[in-house]
Amino acid sequence: MLAYALAIAGEPHNVSSDSPTQVIYADREALLVFRATVLRVLAGPDAGRSVELPAARATVGSAADNDLVLRDESVSRHHLEIQVHDRGYLVRDLDSTNGTYYRGARIREALLRVSGEIRLGATVLRFEQGKEHSGSVSARASFGRLVGSAPAMQQVYGVLAAVAPTDVTVLIEGETGTGKELVAEQLHRQSARASYPFSVIDCGALSESLIESELFGHEKGAFTGAVGERVGIFEKTRGGTVFLDEIGELPLHLQTRLLRVLDQRTIRRVGSNVQRKVDVRLVAATNRKLDDEVAAGRFRQDLLYRLSVVKIRLPPLRRRKEDIRELARNFLLQAGAIDPDAVLSEALLEVLRNRRWPGNVRELRNVVERAMVMADAAGLDAMDAVQETDVSRVAPADAHDAHGAHHGEHGGGAMRGEGQSDDERLAQQGWLARAMPAGYLDRPYKHTREALLEQFDTLYLGRLVDRHGTNISAIARDAEIDRHVARRLLRKLGLYE
Repeated sequence: MLAYALAIAGEPHNVSSDSPTQVIYADREALLVFRATVLRVLAGPDAGRSVELPAARATVGSAADNDLVLRDESVSRHHLEIQVHDRGYLVRDLDSTNGTYYRGARIREALLRVSGEIRLGATVLRFEQGKEHSGSVSARASFGRLVGSAPAMQQVYGVLAAVAPTDVTVLIEGETGTGKELVAEQLHRQSARASYPFSVIDCGALSESLIESELFGHEKGAFTGAVGERVGIFEKTRGGTVFLDEIGELPLHLQTRLLRVLDQRTIRRVGSNVQRKVDVRLVAATNRKLDDEVAAGRFRQDLLYRLSVVKIRLPPLRRRKEDIRELARNFLLQAGAIDPDAVLSEALLEVLRNRRWPGNVRELRNVVERAMVMADAAGLDAMDAVQETDVSRVAPADAHDAHGAHHGEHGGGAMRGEGQSDDERLAQQGWLARAMPAGYLDRPYKHTREALLEQFDTLYLGRLVDRHGTNISAIARDAEIDRHVARRLLRKLGLYE
């Protein structure tokens, strides 16, 4: 019974009747509240019976291995399945002989709330609230390799601690760079599957033909170029965890095939008619709003239901700025810094706290590692000055500045007048010279050029991300570059997963 809804930190909340399990805050204490679900028989041979559903997935039928066993002769051996998640109770008919009915209509599946009723044969079942249990979620500064003690992260840790030991499917939502893959890895590392493989597939980085083969495998001769058989990721990861990053990019026909993996735990290789059993836990992630994708017809609603048995929303870095010091220090230690505190001066931390961070934690990591390479905090202050420079404020004031006609921008002889300071000479060399951090021109050509180009890319593409989010097509169209180039540049800068 593991469906989660994250409450707002520091605010008291009542448990929603639609969410059997929540992390809530009461008097600023984090509590994990669990409400059991009771399935009551209202009519039929077993009228009056009730059972508390023990897990996120339960079955009903006449066979003895069901969670609710019915004596009704018109009920199939395995008649229906119930999944509990953050939106209610997903009831799915298991190809029963006489069908499952909701509000008089035969259904393949339906999403029910508390007090919802279904009929199978002569039996009527109703979902009811069970007893409520709660326990404190201990405060912590980390969860595995996840670092940060902000209230928003405390909520995430509470859910992770409860979910990690189970096998339920998890959907991780969050902006690019918030650490979705790291969360998936920690779910795996702290589960009973930790000694088995952890496999990652980026659904947005592979072509449609390649991703089908990567996921499900193929037989020899299945298509042109298939010179041998290939074992797909679901077979290869037997016993472990499969992480599907950018699940919103998965083509519709492959979404249908993924449903079978979640429903029946079987796959069929490309070019084969043989169904193969798989044993994996599935964790998916997206930076899209999948509800909007469903409304637009680009994502299957039934797949969204299966994926969001547990939904975890990661906060962006701008909502957990109190974690910046600890995150930066941790990244510096990982990068081999002997004394991270020598790099993280108060002046530098102020710069870090005032940034927009469109690339979130990944962008922070890239920035502090550059600070270490440049050997001092002033180096990062300088880079930040270049990134945050508004070209419109420092653009040439007149045509002379714009073209360098009277300032010797291309010659330099007029710049070396006697009695002029370095600052005075730079002021005459145009807007780029005036924006140049101190000491940059004294560095080797290659290093200076790479640093300036990287800052330009970060500034230019960062503004496009502010404008379009992570819509690659819109960014590429605005910048007048190819989509693949845009995606590569954004990934290089830590602005896109």
